[in-house]
Amino acid sequence: MEAGVQKISTFYLAWVLQSMRFSNVLSRRNHRLLDKIILFLIFFIIPLRVMTQEEKSNWRLDGLWTGELNAAIKDERIGAARTPFYENHKWGAHSWLNLNLYSNRWRFEARVEGYQNSILRNPEDVYTRYGLGYFNASYSTPKWTIEAGHFYEQIGQGLIMRSYRDLNLQIDNSIFGAKLKWHLPANQHIMVYGGWPTEDFSLHDMFNAGGEYRNTWKISDVVLNSGAGVSWKRYHSALTDALIDELRYYHPRDRVDLHRNGWLGTLFQEVYAGPFTWVSEFAVKFHDPYYNAQASRHLVTGEEIPGRFETKPGQAFYTQMSLDLEGISLGVEGKYIRRFINKSDPFSFDYRNELNFIPPSADVRTYRLQARYIPATQFLGEKSVNSFIFIPLGDHLLEWKNALIFGLDGEKFYDDFDLQWTWQRENDRWVAGAMYQTYNQSVYEGKSGNRIIRSTIPYVEYYLTWAEDKSLKTEGQALFTKQDKGSLYFLSMEYAWGGSWTVFGSGMYQPRSELWYPSTGLFFTKGSGRYGLSFVKQLDGYVCSGGICRYEPAYSGFKFEFQQRL
Repeated sequence: MEAGVQKISTFYLAWVLQSMRFSNVLSRRNHRLLDKIILFLIFFIIPLRVMTQEEKSNWRLDGLWTGELNAAIKDERIGAARTPFYENHKWGAHSWLNLNLYSNRWRFEARVEGYQNSILRNPEDVYTRYGLGYFNASYSTPKWTIEAGHFYEQIGQGLIMRSYRDLNLQIDNSIFGAKLKWHLPANQHIMVYGGWPTEDFSLHDMFNAGGEYRNTWKISDVVLNSGAGVSWKRYHSALTDALIDELRYYHPRDRVDLHRNGWLGTLFQEVYAGPFTWVSEFAVKFHDPYYNAQASRHLVTGEEIPGRFETKPGQAFYTQMSLDLEGISLGVEGKYIRRFINKSDPFSFDYRNELNFIPPSADVRTYRLQARYIPATQFLGEKSVNSFIFIPLGDHLLEWKNALIFGLDGEKFYDDFDLQWTWQRENDRWVAGAMYQTYNQSVYEGKSGNRIIRSTIPYVEYYLTWAEDKSLKTEGQALFTKQDKGSLYFLSMEYAWGGSWTVFGSGMYQPRSELWYPSTGLFFTKGSGRYGLSFVKQLDGYVCSGGICRYEPAYSGFKFEFQQRL
């Protein structure tokens, strides 16, 4: 029986790969037809199978429905104006319906997406589109797992390949193809995949395939997780022809060797020895075209202009070490990047086309003003060190964090020093601290000149619970700087009661422009559903997630958001 299923699965994998060749052509002609076919399978054939075998099978169906509706209130003073959202449409919405159908070995997942005048993808414009954003079918046994359709995956820490979804930045670079995992004896694993990177309900003109090998083994009490991976990229002839057309105008001294195939490889190691942990990975890339905005090329007139395509090899190294003892915890993280741009389209400047993930050099900040200036990963070149020390003292905890980021030539891009104290008691908690930050705005935001922002950010938080279902949280923060928009002040309060209701209010003040940014909202939770209505005024700035950043203009208006499990 197992051998028969494996033959069927092998045949199914071959059929899927052939079907994907057709779907790649179909996506360029009429990808909506493919959406309709899969939607038919989801909403008719699969539920019919469940209904007809309800008493004999153990199939289960669940889902999650989320969404947000935005209503614009134009405000020229803060800059919430002069975009299609404020001037023409006045409202926008986006929603996702996730459905999961599964049994002991089979699993089907689908996500239907809808965007109407949405500002999530690009806050400076609106986006309208409906369709099937994700469909995955998988079959698992104790020895192997096969998947077809859209899937997410990563090799190692993600340096050479990671497909993932991040709603904060509207990143969804799933791969449409097939993936196979083998679970071998002695804790060994092999994963292989192949398919086309996706974006906005369509497929890119590039085929990506690869895999990884992992082995978990022990030396005495030391556990090691060792592995290697490879990723292969083959561009469509249309994209290669476009590169040839671009390069024919290059001066002979700027000659670029083009290749239809790009290669990336990696070696990674994880070591766990009691309280000590060490993670490291080294990756290289070859023959992969990318655009270098920092390099220059020559015109036939002898003049130099910025920006050129290159296919030079790239390297990336990442390591993290930590020691967790009873009286102290400390760790250090290091990173080196050199020409490690990995995109599905070398002509694109869109961060959504990234095919890999490099861990950010600075910590994720939860406080609003600490996250005002966050460094984006510099894929052309950077080196960084990030360290921390935690010292528990009974009910108290002292934390020290420090991040340093430099260019490959030694120029300082960013640094921060954060000292924080936490006092945790039975019914309340105090958090207080201060952070000093240096941020190169010319590097991270492309501002002209050598713009360095130096800021000091004190912050305090108090959280109190009483009775069985009441809590109060207050925050106060300040950002002191003479650069950019000047100093900022922020206060917020959140009150929750009854296990279902939460109300919040906050305000940010910008003294230099004498502008207020008030926000308030009410949230209701019942069972597996959560609903909220809020009024928001938000200062413009860069929003970052995982080292990837984008600019968001000021916002003014109402927001209704919901999340309901099905």
